[in-house]
Amino acid sequence: MDLHADHQFPIVLCPGNHLGFRRGIGQVKHGKPLGWIAFVLGKDSCRGKGRRAGKPALVRRERRQEPADGRPDLPECWTSAPARGHRQAVRNNPEPALPRFRPVAALPVLALALSACVPAGLPKLGALLSSGERPAMRWDHRPEAAEWTARSLAAIAAQDAALAAQVPADIETWCPGYEENGLADRRAFWAGMLSAVAKYESSWNPTAAGGGGRYIGLMQISPGSARNYGCTATSAGALKDGAANLECAVEMIAHHVAQDEVVAGPGNRGVGRDWMPLRKAAKRAEIAGWTRAQSYCQ
Repeated sequence: MDLHADHQFPIVLCPGNHLGFRRGIGQVKHGKPLGWIAFVLGKDSCRGKGRRAGKPALVRRERRQEPADGRPDLPECWTSAPARGHRQAVRNNPEPALPRFRPVAALPVLALALSACVPAGLPKLGALLSSGERPAMRWDHRPEAAEWTARSLAAIAAQDAALAAQVPADIETWCPGYEENGLADRRAFWAGMLSAVAKYESSWNPTAAGGGGRYIGLMQISPGSARNYGCTATSAGALKDGAANLECAVEMIAHHVAQDEVVAGPGNRGVGRDWMPLRKAAKRAEIAGWTRAQSYCQ
């Protein structure tokens, strides 16, 4: 794989990142390809350096059918500490198991990224990842699938402390293998969840507008909600960018799951706080049936 100056990746690699393997970066042999996880590495060793650092804590949210209510301030960086009250944090933080996805050539990416503990800028991953095997998503038939999957996984990795590092109380309903799986599979579940909800929200149409134009894009997010959660995309036009819309959805989901300690509960908790399909039993069951069937939930 030839890398050029215009190849940018949404990853942060720092001393101490284990890339999903049982050994540190310095111990990874050159003969072992790093696989998909190299592209979705979180920021767990770069405390306080997420893109939300320095922004005011979020103190309110906008709901479609529920009145806004008070909620505790969020830490400026989710990675600074696990969300309070969660049932378990990766079995006292063991090193995660090897990722289940077949590898893509990633050692050149590692060499470039180790130079600094900062994001490399806006990603240009669609063409690069299209030839590699990705975790299954419900939008895989879409031409934007590679970018949507990569950007979703990168955003989820940045929220590991609230998502992949936790075990929601109702996870058996959604992903039976989650508790025993490593971070790569856990992140894939959350991305798969997004892709399944997007089916009902927008039929995977990134320019969809509902509620009289109030709700925008793949996950039907209002500009007001986007601003409340500190998303990068905060206008109707920006939210019509599929990847940016998904990144904003991850910000919202991370808060709800941390607050409620469930994926969706009876339908009006967790992801269901902002996304109505989860409040309908039939759709909730269909989404759970799809996520349970994926290899990263086995």
